[in-house]
Amino acid sequence: MRAQFLRAFGTESRWLSRDLHLLRAYLDLTADAGPLHARSIADLGRRLAAGEQVPSYQINTPSMLRVSLAAAGGAKVACDDPREVPPAERSPRWEHLCAMLDRWAALPAGERAAVAATLSKLGFWATVGHLVPPDLAPERSVHHARLAVLRCNADHKRSGSTPATHAAARMTLAAIATSRELPAATRLAAAVNLIVDQAKSDRSMQEMDRWKEVADGLVATAPNELRPVQLSYYWRGVSFLPFFRGDHASVRRMLDEAEDSSVAAVEQAGEDELLLAEENRHPLLETRARAAAVAGDLDEAERYYRALVLLDPEDSKVHVRLADHLFRRERIAEAWEAYQDAAALGVPYTSYAHTQAARCSLRLGEPEAALAALGEAVAADPAAVTPLVLLRDLLANGPLKRLRSWADQQIQTLTEPLKGRRVLDD
Repeated sequence: MRAQFLRAFGTESRWLSRDLHLLRAYLDLTADAGPLHARSIADLGRRLAAGEQVPSYQINTPSMLRVSLAAAGGAKVACDDPREVPPAERSPRWEHLCAMLDRWAALPAGERAAVAATLSKLGFWATVGHLVPPDLAPERSVHHARLAVLRCNADHKRSGSTPATHAAARMTLAAIATSRELPAATRLAAAVNLIVDQAKSDRSMQEMDRWKEVADGLVATAPNELRPVQLSYYWRGVSFLPFFRGDHASVRRMLDEAEDSSVAAVEQAGEDELLLAEENRHPLLETRARAAAVAGDLDEAERYYRALVLLDPEDSKVHVRLADHLFRRERIAEAWEAYQDAAALGVPYTSYAHTQAARCSLRLGEPEAALAALGEAVAADPAAVTPLVLLRDLLANGPLKRLRSWADQQIQTLTEPLKGRRVLDD
C-alpha cells in the first residue's frame, strides 16, 4: 500500500542527493560545503588529521540527524561506530579517525579529547559513551574537563535528560566552574552552561544568580584570557536572568554586548578562526530573534531571522525558524515559500517543512498542493503522525479516498505504543 500511496502522489526522492551533498561531511569528514554545522565537521576532520587543536563549536548535532541521513540514502551513516564503515568506503580523514580509535588506550588526553569532540559532532554518542569513563575528574586538566563534558552530552543524547544524567552533568560543570586549576575560559564556559541549563529546566533564579556571579568574576579578573567568541557566549548566557525577570531592556543591552563581541570575533579572526567566529553568530542571531519576539517586537525578530538565513542559507533549520515566525504572523504565502526552501534543503526538517507547507496551502485554498506536500512529508518520514492525520482528513472524498483507510491504519500503528503516555511532539 505504501508503494501505491507514493505512486498516487507522484512523490520522488528528489531531496536525497541534495541532503547528502550538503551534509556529506557527516559521511567523510572532508566535504567543506553546506551549513555551518556541516562545515565545522569538515574542519574537525582536517584538524584531527593534521594533529592540530580541535575547537569547541557551539551548534549541537541534532539527535536524529544520522538516522535521517541514513533514511535519505546515506547507508554508511547507519552505524554506531565510525569503524563500522568498510575500509574501502572511508575517506583518508575517516580512516585517520578510525586509526586513532584503534589506538585510543595509547592516546594522550589531548588527542582523546579531540577524537571525542569529533565523534560527538558526528553523532556517534554511543562510541563516546563507550570510550570515555563516567568517573573522570574534570578538574585535572582542560582535556579531562572537555572529555567529561562530552561524556555527559553523550549520555544525554542516548538516554535523554533523566534525573541521573542531568545530575551528573551539573556536578561535572560545577566542578569545572569552581576549579582553581583550570583556565578562566574553561571555567567560564562551564558557568555559563550552568546558567543556560537552569534556564531550560528548573529556572531557579537563585542558581542562575549563583553561576552568574562566578561568570562575572571570571570576566572581571581574567579579561586578557578571554577571546571575543567567549565573551559573546558569556553575554548571551547571562541574558537569561533579566529575560526571566521580564526586564527586556536589560536583555537587549546584554545581547547588544554579545553581538558586538561576535562581530569583533569575525573581524579579528585569522583564516583558521573565521569559521568558529561565524558559527558563534548562528545561535546568537537565533537568541536575538526569540528575545525580540517575546518582547513584542515582531519586526525586529523577523530581521534577526532573516539575518540568520543570510548567515547560514544552506541550513534547513534557519528557514524553518523564519517560516514559523511568518506563519504565526499570518503571512501565509511568505511562510509557504520559506517552508519550501527548508524542505528543499532536506534533513532533518524535510517532513516538518512539507507538513507546514501543506498547512499553508490549505489556508491559501489550494488543497491539491497540500496533498502533494503531505505526500512528500510521509515519504520523507513515514513515522511522522501529523502529516498522516492531515492526509486522512483530506482524503474523505475524491479519487484518492481509498487511501484514507491506509492512513488510518498507519496512524493506529504509530500511536498504539504511545497510548497512556503524554505525547508532546511527534
